[in-house]
Amino acid sequence: MISLRKAATELERLEELKQTLAKCYGLAIKSSAEYAVELDPHSTEYFRQRLQLLDSQCGQASAPEHYSAVQASLRGELRNYRDQAREQMSRMRKDLQNAAAAMRVFAETVSSSGENCELQLRQEIDQLEALASSDDIEQIRCGIESATGAILHSYGQLRRNHQLVVTQLQDEIRTLHQAMDNERSRMERDHASGAWNRQKLNERIEHLLQHNDPFCVLLVSARNLRRLERQYSPGVITEALRGLVQQFDGVLGGEAMIGRWSEDIFSAILEMDPSDAMALSTEINRKLSMSYPVWTSGVAQMLTIETSTGIVDRRRDSDAPKFYRKLEQMAAAMAGPENKPAA
Repeated sequence: MISLRKAATELERLEELKQTLAKCYGLAIKSSAEYAVELDPHSTEYFRQRLQLLDSQCGQASAPEHYSAVQASLRGELRNYRDQAREQMSRMRKDLQNAAAAMRVFAETVSSSGENCELQLRQEIDQLEALASSDDIEQIRCGIESATGAILHSYGQLRRNHQLVVTQLQDEIRTLHQAMDNERSRMERDHASGAWNRQKLNERIEHLLQHNDPFCVLLVSARNLRRLERQYSPGVITEALRGLVQQFDGVLGGEAMIGRWSEDIFSAILEMDPSDAMALSTEINRKLSMSYPVWTSGVAQMLTIETSTGIVDRRRDSDAPKFYRKLEQMAAAMAGPENKPAA
């Protein structure tokens, strides 16, 4: 009896230790999300969403291999976020260096040209002051002509130099604006798949609603995405999703806005007749539900993404809130039990 009691006590202690370790590991994941350095609000928010999923997965773990899978995924998410932060810091540093170099060239050119002109003008003024005390009319006339020509030449050179500097500065400003536009576009895209994010999709839908334009939203559900995420690393999943989005865009001929509606649902905004969109939906489901090659260390892995599609149309003069309700209901219905987050 004593041995049985000791064994039961030991089992209880081990179970309590296991629960404590699981709780501490979950808190560590939450702390990683809470204290993430916020260089880019969109990438940070996506990072936190991914860690929330890992926290849920950790809470459901019941075997050593489950915790090993969580650890591998956590390591992958941290590595991806670190790489994104390094890339963004590198871009910011490069943009700052380019802007500083442009301003330095601008300042040096203006200063140099200004000093040269000032020196030449002082020389001409000194010559005119010397001529003022002369009684030789011919010498005065020649001196004035020479000074006038030199001043005009100096003015022309200064003007050309300034025009060149202004042109260079305008080029640098255009380059910086382009870099800002690229950064803004990058922030408006889903980091994993490269599709537009949900906010950008909502902005486009709102624009079409305000103009009372008819359109359709085609939803594509990656029904087995959660299962793939448990089997493959985040980098492999990212490459497969990018392949899915590229295939999606290719089927639509690059003429539709494609975005990530939710974790496992992608969408395309189609400005076409609903009957045409319904026929297109079947074709898209057939062409997207396929195996996508992902290359890792020179070896191709084939990831099969199973998809399903749905269409929500908005006709002219129809009720906007009703359209939004239909869209949300369709998205909720297409997220199968496997893809719905655990309660």
